[in-house]
Amino acid sequence: MLAFAVFTVLLCSRGAMAQWDRPTAAKRLVEQWDFEDRAFYLEDLPPHWFRTNPAPRDPPKPGFPHYNRALLSDEFAADGAWSFKLPTRGGSTGIALARGVLPAMPGSDYLITAQVRTEGLQSARARLVVRLSRAALEDPLRPGPAGYENIEGAERASVPVISEGAWTPIAVHLPGHPDAEFLQIELELLQPDQLRTGQAPDHEVESQDFSGAAYFDSIAVFQAPRLRVTTQNTSNIIEFPEEPVLSMDVRDLTGEPLEVEAAVWDMDGAPVDRAHFNANTAGEAIVWTPHIEQFGWYRAVVRAHGPRGDVGVAVTDLLFVEPMPVRKQLDDDHFGMIAEHLEADELSALPDMARKLGVGAVQVAAWGDIQDDATSTRLDAFEQAMEELLERGQHVSFVLGRVPFALAQAARVDAERPGEFIVQDETDWIGSLESTLTRFGERVTRWQLGPTEPDAGFWETRSLEAATKMRTQLSTLVPRPVVTLPWSAVLHPPSDPVAELPDALTLSVPPETSAEALPEYIKLWRELGVEVITAIELPDDDLYGRRAMLLDLARKACSAWHAGAATVAVRAPWSRSVLEDGTPVIAPRAEGLVLRTLSSVLGPLRPAGRLPAPQGVTLLIAEGSESGAIIGWSDTPEPYKLNAYLGDQVITVRDAIGSTHRLPPVEREHEITFGAMPQIIEGVNTDLVRFRAALTIEPQFIEAESRRHELKVHLHNPFQRSLSGRIRFAEPNGWSFQPRVLAFSIPAGEDATVTTSIALGVGEEAGVRDVLAEIDLTGDRRYPTMVVPVALELGLKGVELSASYRFARGRDGKQSRLVVTAAVTNVGTAPLSIEAFIQAPGFRGQSAPISALPPGDSTAKVFLFDDAQRLIGQSVRVGLRETNGSARLNKTIRIQ
Repeated sequence: MLAFAVFTVLLCSRGAMAQWDRPTAAKRLVEQWDFEDRAFYLEDLPPHWFRTNPAPRDPPKPGFPHYNRALLSDEFAADGAWSFKLPTRGGSTGIALARGVLPAMPGSDYLITAQVRTEGLQSARARLVVRLSRAALEDPLRPGPAGYENIEGAERASVPVISEGAWTPIAVHLPGHPDAEFLQIELELLQPDQLRTGQAPDHEVESQDFSGAAYFDSIAVFQAPRLRVTTQNTSNIIEFPEEPVLSMDVRDLTGEPLEVEAAVWDMDGAPVDRAHFNANTAGEAIVWTPHIEQFGWYRAVVRAHGPRGDVGVAVTDLLFVEPMPVRKQLDDDHFGMIAEHLEADELSALPDMARKLGVGAVQVAAWGDIQDDATSTRLDAFEQAMEELLERGQHVSFVLGRVPFALAQAARVDAERPGEFIVQDETDWIGSLESTLTRFGERVTRWQLGPTEPDAGFWETRSLEAATKMRTQLSTLVPRPVVTLPWSAVLHPPSDPVAELPDALTLSVPPETSAEALPEYIKLWRELGVEVITAIELPDDDLYGRRAMLLDLARKACSAWHAGAATVAVRAPWSRSVLEDGTPVIAPRAEGLVLRTLSSVLGPLRPAGRLPAPQGVTLLIAEGSESGAIIGWSDTPEPYKLNAYLGDQVITVRDAIGSTHRLPPVEREHEITFGAMPQIIEGVNTDLVRFRAALTIEPQFIEAESRRHELKVHLHNPFQRSLSGRIRFAEPNGWSFQPRVLAFSIPAGEDATVTTSIALGVGEEAGVRDVLAEIDLTGDRRYPTMVVPVALELGLKGVELSASYRFARGRDGKQSRLVVTAAVTNVGTAPLSIEAFIQAPGFRGQSAPISALPPGDSTAKVFLFDDAQRLIGQSVRVGLRETNGSARLNKTIRIQ
C-alpha cells in the first residue's frame, strides 16, 4: 500500500492564521519564524537558537569546525528581508532551536516546513532535521543534572537538497509519540562525509566545499492530522465477489471540524466514485464501499478539509480482480517476479502476494541482503516466507547478489562482485550459506550468481568461471543444481569458444528493446542450449503514462512467453511505504495486474505458432489440453479486425489488464477487434486455428504478367484424425482460377499440397491482394464453411513505382492543370528499360519510355492534364509495362 499522510497548507501571514484561544501546542499553526524582527535581537541569532558548531573552548564536534558560524543575513530572503545563513569554509555548519522551547502534544503529528536556497555549493547539501524530546527527571540511581532527552526513533530529516540561486520548499513530517513534550528543529549544511550513512568505500575520496552557504527562511511548525486509508486485506488485492471496502481513520488533536472527501480513480486518472463524510476524530473509522464496475488497478485518495482548506491526504492503491481460475496444467512457472532486495515486512508479505498475483516463480536474495541485517528479523522473515512458498509448490530461486560485508572485507573484494569472491580459492562462500543450504538445499535447486540488474554482465569479468565453480561445489549439497547468471539483453554471448556456458540466464530486457526484437534475443541463447528467464525492465510510468507502461510490459511478456522463455518475470510489482507510526504497508503496482492476467490465462497453455496477419499486426496461437487462445495486438493506425470461425462456442475476449467480455459467433464467425493493448481470445478451437494458420500459397509474389501462373496450396492437419474437404477460391473476382475448387484428404498430423493456376487481366492493381479461400472441412464432424484470406503480392521484380499528383496553374491562369508524377526506382541488379504510362477517364493515354536505368537509380516521369476539374473524384491509373514482354505494373490514384 502506497499510504502516507501529507499536510498541505499555504504559508499565510500571522493575521490570516489567527486561531481559537487554545494552548500553542494544540493549534494548527504551532510556531513560525520569518526573522523579520532582526532589529529587536541583541545578537545575530534569534532568541532560543544556538550554533551547533562548538566554540573553540567547547568539546569538538567532528565535521563541524568552530570557524563556521551561522547567523542572520539580509543577503537573500524568501519573504521579507532576512534569513538564516549557514556558511562554510570547509566542514559542516548547523544551528538548532533549544530543547524545551517549543512544546509538543503527546501523540500528535507535526509538519515542519521551510524555504531553502544554496549559493556556491557543489558537494555540500542543506537539510532540515526535527526531533521530539522529553524532560529527563533526575534519577537517584544515576546522579546528574535534570534536563531533556531525545526520544529514540522520533527524529526525521528532509532530503538533502542543493538549490543554487533559487528558493525551494522543503518539509518534514514528524510522527507523534506518546511521551513527547517538546519539539526541536535543526538546520544543517552538510559535507559529503556527514551525508554518508554507511562506511566509505575503499580508495574513495570525496571532495567538499570550502566556500558557499545555505540560506533558510519561512520556517513553520504545523500540527497535522493523522489520516490513514486501508482496504479489507493487507495485500490490497480484492478478488470478486468481494468488493473493495475502504476504511478511513482520521485522528486530529486540534479540535477543528474536519470533512473527509474520498475518491477512487482508475489507471488513466479518470474518476470512478466519490463520497463526503464528517470526520470522527475520536478514533472511529469511516467505512465506504465505492462503486467500481470494472476489474483493474485503482487509486483511492482521501482528503481531510479544515476551515482553512486541505489539511491532510492519504492514498492507497488496490487491484480489483476476478477470481483466479483453477489450473489444469502443471507448468505454472511461466511467469514470476524478482524479489531480491526486500525488507522484513516485504518478505513476510511475499507468499500472499505471489499467490494472489498467480505467479509460479520467485527469485529471492539469500546472502548478504539477509546476513548483514543486525537483527534476526529479516532472517526469520526470509525463512518463514521460503517455507510458505515451497509448501505451495512455488519455484524458488536463491540469488547471491551481494557478499556479506564481513566476508567481502576479509577477502578484500567489492561486496557487489560476488563472482570475484567465489573464484578465490581461500574463500569459504558455501560455508557462509550453511544454514540456508541445510534447510532448503534439497528443495531449492536454482541459484543465481549476481543481482538482476539492467547492466548485468558488464562488470563481472569472471562470471562464467565463478558459475562453473559454484555449480561444482553446490552439487555436493544440492541435487542437480541449476546455476543462473544475470545478463543484459544487449550483450552478446561470450566470445571464448571454450567457455562453459551457464545452465540458465536471467536476461534483463531494457525498456528500449522492442517486443518484436525480444524473441531474437531469446532464440540466440536457446540455440546455445541455455535456458532463458526474461526479466522485463519497465519504462517510467510517470514519464510515459501508466497505460503505456502496461502496454509495453504486456507485449514483451507475451512475445517472450511465445518465444520459449522459461519464465517471464518483473521486479516486485508492489510499492512499500511507511505510515506515520512506523507501520510498513505494501500495495500492488499496476504491473501486477498484467502479471496476474497473463499468468492465470497463459500459464496452463503453450505456444503453438502464429496466424498470418498484415504488417503491424501480431497474432500468436496458444494451445492447452482442452482449448486454446489467440494473443494479438495491432500497431496499425486503425484497429485490425479478424473475422474467423473459431468454433461454435461463445469465446472470452480478455485484455492484458483484466477487462473481459463474452463474444458469441454471428453467422458462424467471430469478429474480433485488435488494438494497441494485447488481447487474449480464450476458448478457441486450437486445431481449427492451426489449420487456418498453416494454409499458405506459393509463390507469395506473382509477376504481373498476362499469362497463367501455377500456385501451390500447402495444408497441414493438426487434428488427431484424418481430414478431408475442399477449397474454393472465391476472390479476387477478376482472377481466373483453374481449377477453382480443390479437394484434399490429409492423415492426422500430416501435410498436403494441392495445385491450381491463375490468369491475371491487364488491369490488375499491383500490391498485396487477399485471395479468399472458402474451406469445407470434415474430420470428427462436418465444420461450417470457413473463409480464410491468404495474402499474395502482385508486382514486377526489380522495380518500384510510386505515384503522386498536384494541381498547377493552367493556360487560363487558374489551378486547372493536373500534374501526375510517376517515380520509378530500379531495385534490381541489371539496367532497366521499361515504359511508364498513364490512363485517365476522358483523356487520351500518355506514355514515356525509360531507357537503361542503372541499378539503384531513380527517375521521374511527369504527365500533364489540362481542364483537370473533369478528373476530380475520378481514378487515374499510373503504370509500367515491359517494352518487349507482357509484364505490367498498375497503380491507381484518386484525384480529390
